Amino acid sequence: MTGAGGDEVFGGYIWQKPPTYFPESLFKLFLNKNNSNNFRSLINFFENKFSHKTIWLNLIYRFIFQTKSWHAQSLSPYFQSFFNDENDEVVNLINNISEDYFDYSLNLGENDVHNKINFANIYTTINSQLYDSDMGTMNYSIENRAPFLDHNLFEYMLSIPTKLKYTKSAKTLQKKLLKNTLPDYVLEGKKSGPTMPINLWFEELNKNGGLFEFINKNNYLIAELISEKLYWSIKEDVTLIFKHQCLPAFAIISFLLWAKINVESSISDKSIPLLEIR
Repeated sequence: MTGAGGDEVFGGYIWQKPPTYFPESLFKLFLNKNNSNNFRSLINFFENKFSHKTIWLNLIYRFIFQTKSWHAQSLSPYFQSFFNDENDEVVNLINNISEDYFDYSLNLGENDVHNKINFANIYTTINSQLYDSDMGTMNYSIENRAPFLDHNLFEYMLSIPTKLKYTKSAKTLQKKLLKNTLPDYVLEGKKSGPTMPINLWFEELNKNGGLFEFINKNNYLIAELISEKLYWSIKEDVTLIFKHQCLPAFAIISFLLWAKINVESSISDKSIPLLEIR
């Protein structure tokens, strides 16, 4: 059994909480306008820098001007300041796709707008979760089920105002329902998601600078396939992508491995340890 849909029906996504701070009329205004690539100059001041200011400015920019695609890119703000013209084609593609399912979701019933966003997740987050679960379980001939996606529960919970689901913490109603069933350390446990401890893995791998060496050695692929600005920033100081958290480094390493396997075809044995790749 999987927990897919639990965050949508009970209000558990941390990245969906900020919209609840805005007056609903203002948030609806953001959602009912077309995504825009205007005002990009607002973030150019921080161009080519890894910093919390860059990350937050990009998230705020997307939330206001690209509201219908903001959630689709909410986990990838780290490199946005390195892609200006290069990013337009990608942004336009994501916008065109998200416009379709948002227009459909926003026209459903009279329910509050935050529930409609959670409904729109059927086309993005939930789709991905179900695919990953099916690929993993069916590899071992196991059927999986997602009880939170039972249509009766899903429809009922998306008829309940979001403000009742978010009070002091996320999933307030679910915690009340399970208060006499689960221990407090589970109900009050910090939300972690299916997150791997990659910061610990990277720390171990990089004891002798092995990860830095791997990135620097293959940085030319960044220049060829992604962004020369990002290439020069990494070349100047590779430690920048490790400073704030490990996700930027994870993204860079994942891309380099993908490029070496699928573009260069230079990795024939996919079981080879990372630091042994030449």
